[in-house]
Amino acid sequence: MVNVPDEYQSLIAGGVYGTIGTLDGDGAPLMTPIWVDYDPERNQFLVNTVPGREKEQHLRRNPAVALTYVHEDDERRYLSVQGEAVEFVTEGAIDHYNRLAETLLGEENFYERRYEEDIGRVIVRIEPSAVYSR
Repeated sequence: MVNVPDEYQSLIAGGVYGTIGTLDGDGAPLMTPIWVDYDPERNQFLVNTVPGREKEQHLRRNPAVALTYVHEDDERRYLSVQGEAVEFVTEGAIDHYNRLAETLLGEENFYERRYEEDIGRVIVRIEPSAVYSR
Protein backbone atom coordinates (compact mmCIF):
# COMPACT_ATOMS: atom_id res chain seq x y z
CA MET A 1 0.00 0.00 0.00
CA VAL A 2 1.25 3.50 -0.83
CA ASN A 3 0.50 6.74 0.94
CA VAL A 4 -1.34 9.76 -0.39
CA PRO A 5 0.86 12.89 -0.45
CA ASP A 6 0.21 15.08 2.60
CA GLU A 7 -0.81 18.09 0.52
CA TYR A 8 -3.69 16.06 -1.00
CA GLN A 9 -4.98 14.46 2.19
CA SER A 10 -6.57 17.68 3.44
CA LEU A 11 -8.14 18.32 0.03
CA ILE A 12 -9.88 14.97 -0.24
CA ALA A 13 -10.76 14.16 3.38
CA GLY A 14 -14.41 14.93 3.94
CA GLY A 15 -15.48 14.30 0.36
CA VAL A 16 -14.86 15.47 -3.18
CA TYR A 17 -16.26 14.85 -6.64
CA GLY A 18 -14.27 12.28 -8.55
CA THR A 19 -14.43 9.48 -11.09
CA ILE A 20 -14.17 5.76 -10.48
CA GLY A 21 -13.06 3.22 -13.05
CA THR A 22 -14.08 -0.43 -12.73
CA LEU A 23 -14.00 -3.45 -15.05
CA ASP A 24 -17.10 -5.36 -16.09
CA GLY A 25 -17.23 -9.14 -16.48
CA ASP A 26 -15.79 -8.93 -20.00
CA GLY A 27 -12.95 -6.65 -18.90
CA ALA A 28 -14.45 -3.51 -20.43
CA PRO A 29 -13.87 -0.35 -18.37
CA LEU A 30 -16.70 1.65 -16.83
CA MET A 31 -16.09 5.22 -15.66
CA THR A 32 -18.60 6.74 -13.25
CA PRO A 33 -18.71 10.17 -11.56
CA ILE A 34 -18.90 9.74 -7.79
CA TRP A 35 -18.35 11.31 -4.42
CA VAL A 36 -15.01 10.17 -2.98
CA ASP A 37 -13.98 10.35 0.66
CA TYR A 38 -10.63 9.59 2.27
CA ASP A 39 -9.88 7.95 5.61
CA PRO A 40 -6.37 9.15 6.57
CA GLU A 41 -6.17 6.84 9.60
CA ARG A 42 -6.50 3.74 7.41
CA ASN A 43 -5.13 5.34 4.22
CA GLN A 44 -8.21 4.21 2.32
CA PHE A 45 -10.55 5.84 -0.14
CA LEU A 46 -14.28 5.49 0.47
CA VAL A 47 -16.89 5.24 -2.24
CA ASN A 48 -20.53 5.22 -1.14
CA THR A 49 -23.08 3.62 -3.47
CA VAL A 50 -26.44 1.89 -3.64
CA PRO A 51 -26.12 -1.88 -3.15
CA GLY A 52 -26.32 -3.74 -6.45
CA ARG A 53 -25.16 -0.88 -8.67
CA GLU A 54 -22.82 -1.83 -11.51
CA LYS A 55 -19.72 -0.41 -9.86
CA GLU A 56 -20.32 -2.49 -6.74
CA GLN A 57 -21.00 -5.63 -8.79
CA HIS A 58 -17.83 -5.05 -10.82
CA LEU A 59 -15.70 -4.53 -7.70
CA ARG A 60 -17.04 -7.63 -6.00
CA ARG A 61 -16.16 -9.65 -9.11
CA ASN A 62 -12.83 -7.89 -9.79
CA PRO A 63 -11.52 -5.58 -7.03
CA ALA A 64 -9.17 -3.65 -9.35
CA VAL A 65 -10.15 0.02 -9.33
CA ALA A 66 -8.96 3.46 -10.38
CA LEU A 67 -10.02 6.81 -8.91
CA THR A 68 -9.33 10.31 -10.19
CA TYR A 69 -9.90 13.64 -8.52
CA VAL A 70 -9.27 16.93 -10.35
CA HIS A 71 -8.90 19.98 -8.12
CA GLU A 72 -11.94 22.24 -8.52
CA ASP A 73 -9.88 25.45 -8.68
CA ASP A 74 -7.00 24.20 -10.84
CA GLU A 75 -7.69 21.49 -13.41
CA ARG A 76 -3.93 20.88 -13.76
CA ARG A 77 -3.81 19.70 -10.14
CA TYR A 78 -5.03 16.14 -9.77
CA LEU A 79 -4.79 12.94 -7.78
CA SER A 80 -5.09 9.60 -9.55
CA VAL A 81 -5.18 6.32 -7.65
CA GLN A 82 -4.92 2.69 -8.62
CA GLY A 83 -5.94 0.20 -5.99
CA GLU A 84 -8.15 -2.59 -4.82
CA ALA A 85 -11.56 -2.75 -3.19
CA VAL A 86 -10.85 -4.47 0.11
CA GLU A 87 -14.07 -4.14 2.09
CA PHE A 88 -17.80 -3.56 1.55
CA VAL A 89 -19.49 -2.03 4.61
CA THR A 90 -23.19 -1.31 5.13
CA GLU A 91 -22.97 -0.26 8.78
CA GLY A 92 -22.89 3.55 8.95
CA ALA A 93 -23.18 3.90 5.16
CA ILE A 94 -26.33 6.05 5.24
CA ASP A 95 -24.80 8.41 7.81
CA HIS A 96 -21.65 8.61 5.67
CA TYR A 97 -23.76 9.41 2.59
CA ASN A 98 -25.61 12.15 4.49
CA ARG A 99 -22.29 13.63 5.69
CA LEU A 100 -20.96 13.69 2.12
CA ALA A 101 -24.15 15.36 0.89
CA GLU A 102 -23.91 17.99 3.60
CA THR A 103 -20.26 18.68 2.75
CA LEU A 104 -20.64 18.67 -1.03
CA LEU A 105 -24.18 19.98 -1.48
CA GLY A 106 -24.86 21.78 1.78
CA GLU A 107 -27.96 19.64 2.32
CA GLU A 108 -28.86 17.81 5.52
CA ASN A 109 -30.64 14.43 5.67
CA PHE A 110 -30.18 14.02 1.93
CA TYR A 111 -30.75 10.25 1.93
CA GLU A 112 -34.11 10.54 3.64
CA ARG A 113 -35.25 13.22 1.16
CA ARG A 114 -33.83 11.54 -1.93
CA TYR A 115 -35.23 8.05 -1.44
CA GLU A 116 -38.86 7.39 -0.56
CA GLU A 117 -38.01 3.85 0.54
CA ASP A 118 -34.96 2.57 2.40
CA ILE A 119 -32.82 1.08 -0.36
CA GLY A 120 -29.64 1.14 1.73
CA ARG A 121 -26.09 2.20 0.99
CA VAL A 122 -22.73 0.48 0.98
CA ILE A 123 -19.26 1.95 1.51
CA VAL A 124 -16.54 0.43 -0.65
CA ARG A 125 -13.14 0.78 1.04
CA ILE A 126 -10.27 1.05 -1.43
CA GLU A 127 -6.59 0.57 -0.61
CA PRO A 128 -4.25 2.42 -2.95
CA SER A 129 -1.41 0.53 -4.63
CA ALA A 130 -0.25 3.49 -6.73
CA VAL A 131 -0.86 7.22 -6.36
CA TYR A 132 -0.11 9.82 -9.01
CA SER A 133 -0.42 13.51 -8.31
CA ARG A 134 0.43 16.86 -9.77
